[in-house]
Amino acid sequence: MGARIASGVPVHRLTAMAYAGHGGGFSEHPQGIDYAEGRSRGASVLLLLAAALSLAAALAMVPMARSAPWGTALLWPAVAVVVFACFGLLMAALACAPPQRLCFDAHQRRLHGQVRHWLAGRRRVSFAFDILQRPEVQAFERESRGPLHQVRIVPHGRPPLLLGGFDDATEARDWCDRLAALLDAPRMLR
Repeated sequence: MGARIASGVPVHRLTAMAYAGHGGGFSEHPQGIDYAEGRSRGASVLLLLAAALSLAAALAMVPMARSAPWGTALLWPAVAVVVFACFGLLMAALACAPPQRLCFDAHQRRLHGQVRHWLAGRRRVSFAFDILQRPEVQAFERESRGPLHQVRIVPHGRPPLLLGGFDDATEARDWCDRLAALLDAPRMLR
């Protein structure tokens, strides 16, 4: 059984594992709050290793697929080549995925930056603070380590942004409160 949101909605297992309680990269400064979420160098190396092994396995299967007689004997080597190649490309795309970076700019009263889009793409976003709903903490249930808490911000008419990954609900609420205070604060003079 995979991870579930507190309301019971299932979450993809890899997503829940990716946020394994690392807290995320919130940082506060006089101009606002920055958020950066990337993959560790070790995780990227492991993903690239998995990609290389999968692609090597696909290449090793090509001679077998080419020498197999036409018919069902050709089917299994061909399927193996395609599956290994697709898995290798998926792992390479995940390893090279750009980090998610957001800036809550108190002077411009805007949230801007880049978010992950699909597996390895990125999408630039820029939202006025006025269209952002109040941040809230969303809890995800994990199989072995208890709940995982993320800060959820919903731009009006857009998909929600899930930020951070906290084992401690108090720390998640603290960042949620800081973001809410920044969003509610009056425009700062330069």
